[in-house]
Amino acid sequence: LADLRATWAAFPTKDDRELVERFMARVRNVAPGSGLDFEIEHHLSELGRLQAERRAREVLQTEVALARKKAEAEEQRKQEEEHRARETALSTWIENDLKRCPAKIKPLSVWRDAIPGLTSTASPEMVTMPTGRFLMGSPEDEAGRYDSEGPQHEVQIHYPFAMGKFPITFEQWDAAIDAGASLRRIGTGAQSWASSDQGWGRGTRPVIGITWGDAQDYISWLNEQLRSCADGPYCLPSEAEWEYACRAGTDAAFSFGATILPTQANFGGEAKLRSGSQKSKGATTPVGSYRANAFGLHDMHGNVYEWCEDGWSENYNDAPSDGTARYTERGPVVRGGSFYDDARHLRSAYRTWPSPPMLVAEVGFRLARMLHSSVH
Repeated sequence: LADLRATWAAFPTKDDRELVERFMARVRNVAPGSGLDFEIEHHLSELGRLQAERRAREVLQTEVALARKKAEAEEQRKQEEEHRARETALSTWIENDLKRCPAKIKPLSVWRDAIPGLTSTASPEMVTMPTGRFLMGSPEDEAGRYDSEGPQHEVQIHYPFAMGKFPITFEQWDAAIDAGASLRRIGTGAQSWASSDQGWGRGTRPVIGITWGDAQDYISWLNEQLRSCADGPYCLPSEAEWEYACRAGTDAAFSFGATILPTQANFGGEAKLRSGSQKSKGATTPVGSYRANAFGLHDMHGNVYEWCEDGWSENYNDAPSDGTARYTERGPVVRGGSFYDDARHLRSAYRTWPSPPMLVAEVGFRLARMLHSSVH
């Protein structure tokens, strides 16, 4: 009996009901009525109770997990239904709008507004952008990348808008002044790096030395001329709209591929992306001198930097995902690179800001236009 008690005291698997029952059978055979058998029987009873409670808890936990999973699935189903309903409503709105509105709402259509006081060629030529999604910013392994181009994030352009086919030209700027617009006159000749056409010519060359405020003045005048138009106003593009239009459905460093050549854009650096590439001080070229991207837009890479609506931010943390501009206390952003830059600064994702905003011969602007009550 003493040996049995010692064995029971040191029993290694008291949670194993089968082994405990075998040992109890041995105790009842060797020392019946010793009290040890009652102690083991009590242990088995307690073991059964604990196992039953554990099974009940497991069943309850399983039921709770299934209920939670079912609730999450139902919530996801509701969200997906709401998303589909919104997408359907938006698609229906766009489809109906296409049926009743003029041809300029159709994706990739090219058009001009009839602006009082301006000839046809002096009115900005616009291209309607298709709606869609794109990945904004650059991947971490893109050659020449800056930290300000990340993190990459998906942006959905769900509203119809148009982008200027070209940057605004001297011809268009000067024509607006002749039509009564209160705009700053840009001088002629190589007077200074910032205050003139540099003697390169005017006409269809992009207007240069333009501040963000100058661009807004031109836009305000255009909108005043068209105040009775049913479309939304002219404006500067948001960064998201600009990059969406520049990429034109591509995800490479340039809209033409992983590299860019001097035959594809007006820029001063070598085609390869490397620091220390030699830049040669050049000049602007007439807009449209190089082929357009897949959306029909010219000079999105090089020639002149272009103002955007957004204020500068160090990165894309908390950036809007709906194409709208982000306003900050910093100066406005420019995009696209210029005739003076090397290829690194012509990439679709490259962004910078003049600090402080200044008149430079490298900066011009391109218009955007909201169509049929779309929200900027």
